[in-house]
Amino acid sequence: MFLILAYFCYVFYGRARGKGHTEANRRAFVYAASGLAILASMLTYGNRLSFPWSSVCDSSLSLLLRRDSLSGIRNILAHS
Repeated sequence: MFLILAYFCYVFYGRARGKGHTEANRRAFVYAASGLAILASMLTYGNRLSFPWSSVCDSSLSLLLRRDSLSGIRNILAHS
């Protein structure tokens, strides 16, 4: 269900960017932020629950956390 919402954010983002108006660019930013928040929450909470995509979340999250710049986030997640 959340993948569908993220897809809608992607589609609406593309439509808004295509218009080029100031208001449309603002809407595009909101759509992009919403889509990224949805995907981030799926990666975060999918890791804690036993969903079919939890193994994908584990591998994706571990790839993100390998970066040295994210060592603080890795420590926070390790202690939660």
